Amino acid sequence: MPELPEAETVARQLREQLTGAVIMDCWIGREDIIRDGFSCLGWYHGARLITASRLGKCVILHAEKASETRFLIFELGMTGLLFFTLLNPSYRKHTHLTLALSGPVPALHYWNPRRFGRVYLVDQKGLRHFAARRFGRDPLSVTWPEFREMVAARRGRLKALLMHQQVIAGIGNIYANEILYRARL
Repeated sequence: MPELPEAETVARQLREQLTGAVIMDCWIGREDIIRDGFSCLGWYHGARLITASRLGKCVILHAEKASETRFLIFELGMTGLLFFTLLNPSYRKHTHLTLALSGPVPALHYWNPRRFGRVYLVDQKGLRHFAARRFGRDPLSVTWPEFREMVAARRGRLKALLMHQQVIAGIGNIYANEILYRARL
C-alpha cells in the first residue's frame, strides 16, 4: 500500500510533468471510484493544473479555472497507480479515470485493480473538510516536543499511534515497523 514516501514521490513527479497542462477531457470507467463530487466533474474540463501535492497518503492535483481552484484527490489504496501511458493493453480493464491533457504529457490514468482507492473532486472548503475529517499532523512537520506530547496524551501501543491517520497522517505498517526497528523498540 502506498504510504507517505510513495505519495510524496508521485506528487513530485506529477508536479514536474503536469504543471501548466489543461484538462481537455475526462473519462470515467467506474462511477463508484468517484467518492465525492461526481456532479462537479464538468467543471474540470478546461481547467489548468497548477501543482500537485500530498496530504497523508493521498496525492492531490490542484486545478484552476476562472480564478477558482479545485482539487482532484487520489486515494491510491492498496493497488492504485497513476500512469502517464498505459503500456499494457490489459491495464485498460482496471483504468477507472483518465484525464486527457494538453502539453507534453497527453494523459493521466488512474489504475486500480482492487478498487480500494477513491477519487474525490472538491473545492477549497471540501479540501479543508476532507483534511480535517481524515488526517492528523504531517509527520514531516511534527517537532520532537509535539511528538512527545502526542505520545503522552494517548494510551496504547506506539505502533498503533504511528499508524493512526487522524493523529499522524501518512505512516502505514511498513514505515511504522521501520521507525520502531530503528528506534530499537
